[in-house]
Order: sequence, then structure tokens, then C-alpha cells
Amino acid sequence: MRDAGSRQKMTVGTRLPVSNVLLCLPQEEQHQREVVLLHRRLEDLESVQQHQMEELGPPAQRDQDISGQS
Repeated sequence: MRDAGSRQKMTVGTRLPVSNVLLCLPQEEQHQREVVLLHRRLEDLESVQQHQMEELGPPAQRDQDISGQS
């Protein structure tokens, strides 16, 4: 009987980590999807910012435009 109890504890002990890992996988996948979406959004924002900077022209030209407007 003692062996059966030991065997049962070992079985339960080995199953718990596996179930914990299985529960974490969907959360990890969701996290990875969110990271990918955030990375794409960051790239989009950087692209828009770069385009806006190009439209403004070189920094020296911007400084002259601002001084001329005052």
C-alpha cells in the first residue's frame, strides 16, 4: 500500500507541471501575438514620423522657416 501511495504522489506530482505548462502556452502565444502587433504599430509610427520629417525639410531649412514666420 505504501508503494501505491508513493506512486500516486509521483503521478500527481508529474502531472501538475505538465498541466501548468499547457495552461501557459495559450497565454504565451497571446503575448507573442501582442508583441508582433505592437512591433508593427511601432514600425508604422516610425514610417509616418520619417515621412513627416522629410516633408518638413532639412533642419537648417526648418529653422529659417520658423525664424521667417516670427
